[in-house]
Amino acid sequence: MISTTSIQSGVKLLAQSMEHSADELNTADGQLGDGDLGVTMIQGFRNILEILDSLPEDIGMAIYECAKAFTKSSGSSYGTLMATGMMAVAKVKKGQNKIEVEEVSQLFDIALEAMQKRGKANLGDKTVLDVIAAARDAAKNQSEGLTLLHNINLSVNDTIEHFRNRQSQVGRARIFGEKSIGLDDPGMLAFKRMFESLEKIIPEEHRWPVNWGVYEQHRLHGDILKRWIDIPDSLEGLIEASQNYQAFHLKYHTEFYRRHKYQPCNGALFFHFKDCFPGVTASVVDYYGEKKKAYFALQQAFKPLHVMIEWPLIDGEEPGTELTKGIFVVNDYLTDYPELTVRWWIEDAKGNKLEEHVIPCSCPENSLVNVGDLEWTVPIDGNAPYQINVEMTGPSGILSTNDYEVKTTSNQNN
Repeated sequence: MISTTSIQSGVKLLAQSMEHSADELNTADGQLGDGDLGVTMIQGFRNILEILDSLPEDIGMAIYECAKAFTKSSGSSYGTLMATGMMAVAKVKKGQNKIEVEEVSQLFDIALEAMQKRGKANLGDKTVLDVIAAARDAAKNQSEGLTLLHNINLSVNDTIEHFRNRQSQVGRARIFGEKSIGLDDPGMLAFKRMFESLEKIIPEEHRWPVNWGVYEQHRLHGDILKRWIDIPDSLEGLIEASQNYQAFHLKYHTEFYRRHKYQPCNGALFFHFKDCFPGVTASVVDYYGEKKKAYFALQQAFKPLHVMIEWPLIDGEEPGTELTKGIFVVNDYLTDYPELTVRWWIEDAKGNKLEEHVIPCSCPENSLVNVGDLEWTVPIDGNAPYQINVEMTGPSGILSTNDYEVKTTSNQNN
């Protein structure tokens, strides 16, 4: 079911998506049009955001107000065309408070008819009408929202691929003739980006307790995740635990390779950085540009001048264990650092400093140096977990910092 509240949530995602997609849309439109489609979409959705909180419960009137707001920014034919379709749907739904999933296909058809009359284009001309027709067909006989969005996205992608190597037949794009072959229609691309962003929404009833079937549609596989972390008792806890896990392992493995600089590792490449579609994946930046904890862990671990401790990948240290861990400085710059100081200290869970040590050192250009060892006995009756902090300074100040959590076998599951 789609209500005014659903529209309000969806518009926020659409507006965010357009902000991130604007350059792409402007570039695509510049190849076949006047190059302002991204600007049109950004301003249109910004205008809708301004009236979002005042939308009426009447779903038809809510859509009508959105269409009016969108047209205020738009001198483009695409904006006018989209508003025309929205107003046609608004007219049909006026006086009602919801849209059922089963109605979506019919409403696409109503919008399509109005847009065809206004734009004087036909199906098959390589315009946004072709992806709307594809969405209409994909929505037929659907009764569940997430499946509906997923099927629409698949169908829209297939349609864009189908028309990519065909010549544009109408509008400004028609002027380019055979040069339009191999290029995506910018209107199609804008429609694709909008529905990709809508698929990001996971209804609250599926978020917690976790509906793994729904989450897997967004690329989060519970069977894999459960092997590595204990699933917490809240959605916030799951987000925190999964992001901590990702950040820890990326830092651990990146530092492992950097501690083996030229012994025998000649470098490391990271995969994958940013999502190219909405989903819950192993990227460190999601489709909408949001940075995960792992982004910052990776940023630190890849610093050209970096201090780190050789820490093993284990669940917890046994209290009373005597630890000896190498402390390393890696320097990827072509500059010597002859006057460095490495300071490391240990704090317990209450923030009490247990001990502190200072190591004078140097690091030649493009090299790895073991500057000393951390030697410490894990307390038998201490306040675990512990945090080991390490800081490297030079004449200009702090150059690198790092930290490691040390759990004990008595608190490893906390």
